[in-house]
Amino acid sequence: LKSYSYGIRWMAPSTYVGGTGTSGYVPRWTGSSTLGNSAIRSTVTNVSIGTTPSSSYGLYVYPSSGITPIRAIGTNYADGIYISSNCPSTGYATVYAVQSNSSGMAGKFYGDVYIGGTLSKSSGSFLIDHPDDPLNKTLRHNFVESPENLCLYRGLVKIDQNGKGTFKLPDYFKSLTKEDEATVTLTAVGVPFDLGYEWNASFTEVTVYGEPGRKASYIVMADRDDPVMKKLYHPVVEEKSEKSICKKGVLLDPEAYGYAEEYGANYQKEKEMREREEQENTKQREQTPQIFFDEEGSAIPAQLVDEYRQAGYPLYTAREIEEKRIERYRRKLESFKKHKRIEEIKEK
Repeated sequence: LKSYSYGIRWMAPSTYVGGTGTSGYVPRWTGSSTLGNSAIRSTVTNVSIGTTPSSSYGLYVYPSSGITPIRAIGTNYADGIYISSNCPSTGYATVYAVQSNSSGMAGKFYGDVYIGGTLSKSSGSFLIDHPDDPLNKTLRHNFVESPENLCLYRGLVKIDQNGKGTFKLPDYFKSLTKEDEATVTLTAVGVPFDLGYEWNASFTEVTVYGEPGRKASYIVMADRDDPVMKKLYHPVVEEKSEKSICKKGVLLDPEAYGYAEEYGANYQKEKEMREREEQENTKQREQTPQIFFDEEGSAIPAQLVDEYRQAGYPLYTAREIEEKRIERYRRKLESFKKHKRIEEIKEK
């Protein structure tokens, strides 16, 4: 477009953009001036890569086998991935990860992990390289479980010539725990002897009574009672319901109790999602007519497709047109290579 003193003059571009595509696909450059289908498809509200968009997911990624679906890297003090949702109950999750292979893992984290809430699990342990044979073995120790949220403090106390010894608890002990319910376990070091203990008025120090000059080990256990624990507390036994981790009649681990996998909470969730996706795909197939092309790659109007088919006119899908285009360019390349070899032979 150029401006002249007498008005505006239109100038045709030297290169036109062409190509074929399918409705719903995001186009990509297949050549310097041609467009075709990319792996990305979209509706008004949903996007997919490698599969059909689903109204269940804002972004649905289903890559080829052996390809990592998503990689995110945060730089300059930015989060790698930020996910937020407004889940209506504990039956839903901001991140829902499923490992269908029993030998695999649903998640791996290399680095520190912070959870600003309650961590619920079926089992737990630490797993490290074995200190005595780190190249060939691992070492696992399992967590100690309790219906209480116990804090544990331990140490040694020496009893003086008056038959008394003292040890102190951290300054925050009273604020953190139910201090008046705390228990103290004393064990004599060496030959057994009688032991007893007494708290001071502020529950910050313990006096141990026993045989003068001897030592004793101690363990103090107390249930947490701080504001965060009061906020996040869960009962030890809960009735299953629509608002809990799973409904009545559904199991967290059905195989452990001899039930079929259909009773599992994860199975129910996956089944609902598969059924919803199939309904959406069927609906989309019914609502989206297939586009056909002639040999030159021009789209045939939908209302004329049946007439073309009845007349025996050759019709091609977008994939077939793309395959024909690739084959045409492959033949051109082979012809070029053959011509080049002939020229090289002539020069010799």
